[in-house]
Amino acid sequence: MKKRSAFTFITAIALTAGLTACGNSGGSGDNASPSASAPASTQAETSTPDPSMSMSGMDGMNMGTQDPSIAALDGSAGTIDGLEIQDPWTKAADSGMSATFGVVKNTSGKDITIVKAESAVSPMLELHETVMGSNGQMQMRPKEGGFTIKAGESLELKPGGNHLMIMDIPKPLKAGAENTFTFISNDNKKFEFTAVVKDFAGANENYVP
Repeated sequence: MKKRSAFTFITAIALTAGLTACGNSGGSGDNASPSASAPASTQAETSTPDPSMSMSGMDGMNMGTQDPSIAALDGSAGTIDGLEIQDPWTKAADSGMSATFGVVKNTSGKDITIVKAESAVSPMLELHETVMGSNGQMQMRPKEGGFTIKAGESLELKPGGNHLMIMDIPKPLKAGAENTFTFISNDNKKFEFTAVVKDFAGANENYVP
């Protein structure tokens, strides 16, 4: 009886082990990660590049290989074609306000409209005109619409007339110093120039915001 019981116990253990092994073999696919068990066709679709991204990359390559001389000729480089300035200078000032002057020439075949200016000299620059006020005194005020320079013509920026106003000067503008300014046109193109600081006693008109 004891031998038979031992035989029966060993047989039961063997059967149990066999069933367990079969269960593990059949369940291995169920426990695998989704990415590992994904069909080959699904993985191929996931790795396929987005056509729109591909076109974007091609556009970037085309832009990078564009001939720079062509960009300069058609004005797409962001500069104002045909604009020049003669004898640009800035009035010396210790604080408050100052102004920059010169003769701006349009040598192109179309009108150019300057709508704003920028400079490290001050964060606040304005295009100004000077007019006669109701009190009989000359007053300067922002030029509505900016300065339009006709094709082939010039615009003189001068004391007592049109000028580039510099406001809230953070540090003195000393005679002999040079500062860079940038004109910006109505089509968002730019023209950069350098103006020297000079001592000047005039250009003291009242400001009308």
